[in-house]
Amino acid sequence: MLELHNRWNSDNKKPLGQDLNLYDKWKPPKNPALKLNINELICTTNVNGAVAGVLRDYKGILLDGFAEKIQAWLPLEAEAKALLIGLKFLEKKKEMCGSVILDSDCCTLTKAVNSHGDCCWEVEKLINEAHIHLAQMLAVSVEQCDRRTN
Repeated sequence: MLELHNRWNSDNKKPLGQDLNLYDKWKPPKNPALKLNINELICTTNVNGAVAGVLRDYKGILLDGFAEKIQAWLPLEAEAKALLIGLKFLEKKKEMCGSVILDSDCCTLTKAVNSHGDCCWEVEKLINEAHIHLAQMLAVSVEQCDRRTN
């Protein structure tokens, strides 16, 4: 974990919450939980896009992150892919992660994942796969956050 911290945070930097007023937007998890914020971007003229995630501790210190290119036709499909890639990322980091909140600004996605409710057929397979991963990751919860705090 120290190696990851040093990779993302130089010795002369303060936690982001001190320098950039991060807490006015980003809501920290309760100590000692971590928070993984995920997001997506897709091109409106083709299927190219990207997803990214940022893992921070309760102080706002950046611990790790990921970014990947994806293909998706719909924003919800891209959000679901961001969720799945985020869950797989956390599975690889399970030795450093205890309790983790996975934050998405997509209300439709978080409702579908948390309520096992209806979702559009285009993302049903992705949501079902997310349920399988979450069933094996009891310390991970999926929450919706305001778009401005993601």
